[in-house]
Amino acid sequence: MATVYMGLGSNLGDRVANLKEGVSCLAPDVCVEVVSSLYETEPVGYTDQPWFLNAVVRATTVLSPQELLVHCQDVERGLGRQPSFRNAPRPLDIDILLYNDLVLDAPDLVIPHPRLHERAFALIPLNEIAPTLRHPRLGVTVADLLARLPPAAEQVRLYPDSRERCLMEAPGVSRHSLPLRSGSPQVKARYDRVAGRYDWGEAPMEWLAFGRWRRRLWDLVGASPGQRVLEVGVGTGKNMAFYPPGCQVTAIDLSPRMLAKARERTSRGRAAGRPPLQVELALMDAERLALADAAFDTVVATFVFCSVADPVAGLRELGRVCRAGGRILLLEHMRSRGRVLGWLMDRADPLVYRWGTGAHINRRTLDNVRKAGLHIDQVTSLAPTGLVRLIVARQG
Repeated sequence: MATVYMGLGSNLGDRVANLKEGVSCLAPDVCVEVVSSLYETEPVGYTDQPWFLNAVVRATTVLSPQELLVHCQDVERGLGRQPSFRNAPRPLDIDILLYNDLVLDAPDLVIPHPRLHERAFALIPLNEIAPTLRHPRLGVTVADLLARLPPAAEQVRLYPDSRERCLMEAPGVSRHSLPLRSGSPQVKARYDRVAGRYDWGEAPMEWLAFGRWRRRLWDLVGASPGQRVLEVGVGTGKNMAFYPPGCQVTAIDLSPRMLAKARERTSRGRAAGRPPLQVELALMDAERLALADAAFDTVVATFVFCSVADPVAGLRELGRVCRAGGRILLLEHMRSRGRVLGWLMDRADPLVYRWGTGAHINRRTLDNVRKAGLHIDQVTSLAPTGLVRLIVARQG
């Protein structure tokens, strides 16, 4: 049994219906397990045609690569695709992106897909469902490939109502496996914009207090060999200096440019002769983590849930990916307990969010943790009137 990733696209007729029918027709020889959201993408190559809808699926199959190719072509023809020129409009297109870790160079089939690493319309949905998957030929993760795409790559945008109108009714597709929410493009754009000066702007507070508080949080993680740790909102990688030795860390962020800064930080460490960090960086949204249930022993976030668009949804995701008995450690600034200061923060929040850092200064994070169904074991106030608190939580 092989695990395969395939890209589907359509730009003629009812595009949503074509994609749904394409997934249905792949069965029973191909069992689709996970589907991405739908993305609308501008055409590549021949541009005088309608925009495409694209998605990526993960599936299992007993078919060989060549048999799978023939099967996909049969499905395409069954939905009306006719022989034409390269990059022509079509009701359905199915590309085999990856087949296990196979590297194949045959006259009629190349695996991995030879242009996978160049195509945003394939990498973005693939990153949604498998960000840490490694390209067998290039040896880097899907998230890394996506972060390396040049700004001039084709336009790709999340299709409205993609979850409700997508492939979830197709046979064999798990509703639970679909992304639950779309991320906030405003949050992503804001952090992309400030990534180059982010560390410089926060340097005074890092020196005065943030660095000390980060160390205190990571001391709670402990240095258990083989411990699986998820850091949500890695940003530019400020916590990397405190990662305990022996831990296997997966660090995610919504912003490609912030993630690129984190990657630079790991490179500087190697250049300085420091031991390499055991960290896997991935582009991902805290509100819809493309990670398995109960995959981590410890989940960490520092100064993150002031800027997550839907903090309760994000906190629920943290609970989902943390194993039973594991811990969720949060270092967060939040609304003051002080009556006057809290009132002032409520009044100032819209201005700070819009014209300042893009973070909310009056989030009631303890309430949000409880709303997410998490159990709070300990809260430590680190600043006057509870402006900054260290929270230890677990699954409810």
